[in-house]
Order: sequence, then C-alpha cells, then structure tokens
Amino acid sequence: MRNSRRSHPGWSEADLSDVGRHFNADYVIYLEINRLSLFNKADMNSQYKGHVDISVTLVNVNKPDGSPERKEFGCSYPSDAKAIPVDADNPISHFREAFFDHIAKKLSWYFTEHLPREGYYVD
Repeated sequence: MRNSRRSHPGWSEADLSDVGRHFNADYVIYLEINRLSLFNKADMNSQYKGHVDISVTLVNVNKPDGSPERKEFGCSYPSDAKAIPVDADNPISHFREAFFDHIAKKLSWYFTEHLPREGYYVD
C-alpha cells in the first residue's frame, strides 16, 4: 500500500469510491485521526494513558450515490483502574503496541459482529 500512495500523490483528494474501485474493493474504510495521546497529562506524564479520537467513514463502493456512513470513535487505554507508570520497566514501545492493538480491536467492532459483553475483556 505504501508504494501505491507514493505513486499516487493526490490520493488524499481522490473520491473514496474511486479509490475502492482502483483496488477492486467493495468498501473503503477511511480513518481520520483527530487526537492521539500516550500520556496522562494530569499526572505530569508520569503514567501512560492512551487516548484517541478518530472520525470513521465507511463507503460502499457499489452504491456510490449512497451517503457514506460516518461515526466518531474514541477510546482510552488502559482503564482508570490500571495505571501504568512511565519507567524503565515499561518502555513506551511496549505501551504503544498494546494501545494500538486495543484501538484496532475496538475499531473492528464497527465492522464485525461481537457480543456486547466482549467489551469488558479488552482492557
């Protein structure tokens, strides 16, 4: 995908349906990250506390005249009860990987079936 973006510098201005047709896809999921943080600023960055706000757009390529579905997604990680101190035993790379995995699991629920109780097991 990286090479495709480099060879198509205007990709961000392209119509999402056209992008989907180019890749022979039925749907295009467009994520716009509005806010991303890894630290709890209230604790003077002494604890990891990830937060993300993302605008999610889903386009059905086979129905280009239909309105795209838009939702706002936000989540924090870990839960307030599970503080992770910033220290040598907790490198930022490990926290970032766990946080991004958490985001991916939660975002996938916008597009896949899951039981409501599964939300309690992600943290």
